[in-house]
Amino acid sequence: MLRVLKLLPVLLFGLAACSGGGGGSSSSATTGAPGSVHVVVDTAAGSDSLVQFQLAAVALERTDGTSTGNLLTSPKLVVLADPTGETDGFTLQNVPSGSYAAVHLLLAPGSGTALASSGSTAGVTSALDLAVPIAESLQHSAAGRSWLVIGHNGSAPPAVAGSSVHWEPRMSGRLDGSAQTMGGLRVALVQAPNVLTQAASVDDGSLQVEFAAGCQFEDHVSGLSGGGRDDFLRGMSRGDDLSADGELHRDGRFVASRVRRGRGNDGPRLLGRIDELRPASSAFVMHVVAEARRGGRRLLPLPVDVLVDASAARIHASDDRRVLAFGDLSVGQLAKVEWTSRTPRQGDLELVVAREVEVTSAGVPMRPEYEGAVQSVDLGTRTIVVVPRGNDPIFVQGQSVTSVDVHVDAAITIHRQGRRGAASANILLDAVVAGSDRIWWRGDVTGPTAIDASWVRVRDDD
Repeated sequence: MLRVLKLLPVLLFGLAACSGGGGGSSSSATTGAPGSVHVVVDTAAGSDSLVQFQLAAVALERTDGTSTGNLLTSPKLVVLADPTGETDGFTLQNVPSGSYAAVHLLLAPGSGTALASSGSTAGVTSALDLAVPIAESLQHSAAGRSWLVIGHNGSAPPAVAGSSVHWEPRMSGRLDGSAQTMGGLRVALVQAPNVLTQAASVDDGSLQVEFAAGCQFEDHVSGLSGGGRDDFLRGMSRGDDLSADGELHRDGRFVASRVRRGRGNDGPRLLGRIDELRPASSAFVMHVVAEARRGGRRLLPLPVDVLVDASAARIHASDDRRVLAFGDLSVGQLAKVEWTSRTPRQGDLELVVAREVEVTSAGVPMRPEYEGAVQSVDLGTRTIVVVPRGNDPIFVQGQSVTSVDVHVDAAITIHRQGRRGAASANILLDAVVAGSDRIWWRGDVTGPTAIDASWVRVRDDD
């Protein structure tokens, strides 16, 4: 059980000790130095509101129940929910070697803000200490660097109504090698067959991108796609931006199954909603509520309408990066626009010429990572019945359940995690052991207690 009350004084002491500052980044000359832990926040929460808090302090709880002090060098404004699902994050410095079971985020009172796509805002209240358990615990060495993803398992933020809403995110630290989408990776060095990048969402922490067998390559700079790794690397330059789908490992490796190259862009992107379509000119009126720049977002004091020229833009969906045509756009969609020029016009809307337009009809769905104990396995229906492990409940769409039927299609890879140095391997369903295996999975909810799995990990629960 997490010792929240015991940790609060430690965090509060750390808050008093940290250097002042408003909502700025904690980036410093020591960012990425040995001992750092880069924490990636998966902001996909199934909501059309952007929700942010100021982190006053962050501590790590060890598996023995003791805690570090505050590991933030200064307060940090962090986005916990973003309609587009773009990651945010922060870096912890000088983290002692140890085995860590949880992250504790101390939210500065009164710092929560929710911004709806309509442009309306509300204050957000929450618990003072947001305790985030870490799956399988984080094994960290002060002589190295570690990476950790935390993501949502609970309910989406409530709709913005009135001047204040209450939301207590339920999050968990993902497994080593969990599925993740990462954008804003700036190419620092091409070391064939891999690429060293800097991740904007975590203070430009160094992340090595490797390419899995069968990786799909897309090159938005040259307009080519479908080529191989060698062609992809040959056209790459320092400063290019990468976005990728794949597995993020805690040792600082990202193994990509799909990767896209774009032009480096340090300018702000516009966030908002499509209010009007003008098909004759392939343009739309956008109600802009915020700007996003590498590693941060800025809410506008007052929303503003602009005219977006999308005639030469690449248009794609946030959820699966599908390429879209202008005719696929619709009024009410959430949009993120990367632009090449902005021109104020007397008596008319500012003209924004878009290079890339990313849209979603609603907030990107939450990507919960469930955990439990294997009760039984039915090979005929390819169903694993999972029950809570110990005192850890299983929540499906915000409701605690006593068991879940997890359907595992034959096309889904099941991975058995090794323990204590043992090798890991892909296995068949008949190798999942009822009564002794621990399981983690992701997938689509098909009923109150039923999920079609898209990703499965098991290990013996000794």
